[in-house]
Amino acid sequence: MKWLEDIVVIAAELKCQRAVYEVDENVALGSKYDDVAMDDLTDSIVDDDPRTFVVTAIVSRGLVRRRYSGSKDVMAYIFKTRVSVECVESPLLNPDGEYTARTPGVDHFEDRTMGM
Repeated sequence: MKWLEDIVVIAAELKCQRAVYEVDENVALGSKYDDVAMDDLTDSIVDDDPRTFVVTAIVSRGLVRRRYSGSKDVMAYIFKTRVSVECVESPLLNPDGEYTARTPGVDHFEDRTMGM
């Protein structure tokens, strides 16, 4: 009956475990945008937009709640990771959909003055 005692001890340990809060390290440059785990900083994504967006910059990491330390399952997103995204059809993405670095010394900002 040693195995039964072991099961009872394991069950008690699992029941007493407390959730841990960790910095969300699952988001990386080039990963696809997920509105559950991420917050788009520039609000460039429209809900009915069929295009795929990828992360081009991580502004701040989010905070997640996990069942125990080392778990990959997220119980809740306390703060979402704030990111900047670009469309997959963007020239800054290679054909594999991975983010490529901007060319040094080249201004990549769009002119939004509307002819002023």
